[in-house]
Amino acid sequence: RKYYIPKLYKMRKSFFLVWISVLILFSCKQFSTKQASTSMKDGVDAVFGSGGTDTFKVGDLDNDGQPNLVFMKKPITEGFVDPDEGMTECSGGCNVIFTFDAKIPSFTHQTSIGGMVMDAGDLNEDGISELLYVPDWISSCWGSLFVYSLQDNKWIVAGSVAVYTCEEIDYHKRLKKIDKEKFELVGQDWNDDQTELIDVPQVFRISNLEI
Repeated sequence: RKYYIPKLYKMRKSFFLVWISVLILFSCKQFSTKQASTSMKDGVDAVFGSGGTDTFKVGDLDNDGQPNLVFMKKPITEGFVDPDEGMTECSGGCNVIFTFDAKIPSFTHQTSIGGMVMDAGDLNEDGISELLYVPDWISSCWGSLFVYSLQDNKWIVAGSVAVYTCEEIDYHKRLKKIDKEKFELVGQDWNDDQTELIDVPQVFRISNLEI
C-alpha cells in the first residue's frame, strides 16, 4: 500500500535538516574560536594557533617581590611551503616576541611559532627569576629547552638542550640548580640502536652567551 506524502511536509523536513546542519557548523566554529583565544597560562603549554598573544605567569622579573606576566606574541603563519619538510611561511618571519607587564626589556626568539614558558626560579640569586622556554615548530618531535636569564638589562641564553617535545610537558623537572653560578639541564637523545630515548645531563654556567 502506498502513502501520499504532501509536498509541504517534504519541504519542512528539508528545511529542518538544513537548519540542523547550520547549527552544527556554527557550534564547531564557536568551539574553534574559543580554542584559539588568548588565555592565561601558569606553567602549561599555550594554545597553539596562528598569530595572537599568549600570557604566562612566572616569577619575579623586576626584583619587586611580586610575580610577573610574560606576553608571547606569535607570528601569523600563512600555510605550508613544503608539507614533507613541515615548513611554513610567516608574516614578518617565524619568530616570537616576548614582552612583560613591567619595565622589563623585551626579546625575540627566532625560528618559533609559539611554545611554552615556565618559571625557572632565581638560579643566580640576584633577585630575578630565570625563564624556561620550549619553542613550538612545524616539523619533527625534536625541539629545544632554553634557559633565559636577564643580566645587565639584557636577556641572554644561559643554556639549551635537545628534548623530545611530543611526549612531555613537565620540562621544569629537567632543570636543577647546582649553585648560584651553575645549573644542570637534562636533555634527551636516542640510545645506540635508536630504539629508546635516554637522558643526557649537561652543566651550564648562568652567564653563557648573549642573544
